[in-house]
Amino acid sequence: LHAREPVTPLAVVGFSLGGNILLKWLTDGGAASSIQTAAAISIPFLLAEGARRMDSGLSRIYQWRLLRLMRSSVTRKFADRPAPIDLESLHQLSNFWDFDDCITAPLHGFAGVEDYYARCSSRQFLHKIATKTLIVQSLDDPLMTPDVVPAEEELSDNTVLELSSRGGHVGFISGPIWRPVYWLDRRLSNYLCEMLRPDKAVL
Repeated sequence: LHAREPVTPLAVVGFSLGGNILLKWLTDGGAASSIQTAAAISIPFLLAEGARRMDSGLSRIYQWRLLRLMRSSVTRKFADRPAPIDLESLHQLSNFWDFDDCITAPLHGFAGVEDYYARCSSRQFLHKIATKTLIVQSLDDPLMTPDVVPAEEELSDNTVLELSSRGGHVGFISGPIWRPVYWLDRRLSNYLCEMLRPDKAVL
């Protein structure tokens, strides 16, 4: 995109696990220098804590549905090629911790789930972000605990954390059910319009 439109300012927005990946990518100064700004929403800053939270309470409903989709995806991926992992036990993986230990980690060169979670959690890298970045997080996110939220001193000077007491996971919807107000959509639109103004473009 930058090669095709070199004078057009670019922004990247990431949600949930994709937002965690985005925050880590932003610490790569060379790659991230091609964009003007970024926003990350509902981030599992500590992957191990997120996996534990997903295996408790009502979060297990979301975990069950997502794992079913992920198991199907893995099965399709290796339907016509040799699998470097044991697909026979795929149906026995009932939580994210086991799935990441048996599937995600070995497929991507990690020693195991603990190695994967330790190296890929974004919280430890936040102080290195040089790109102007907005993080929107909710304390009542059912897929993680408030303990994963970084303290202000862990953030770089280029990062703004907007923390809400309510909002759920990539939700932030208010108003009556028959007339919902999508606060997150408005917040992101306003933020990107401000940051991508022509006078702020990086040429």
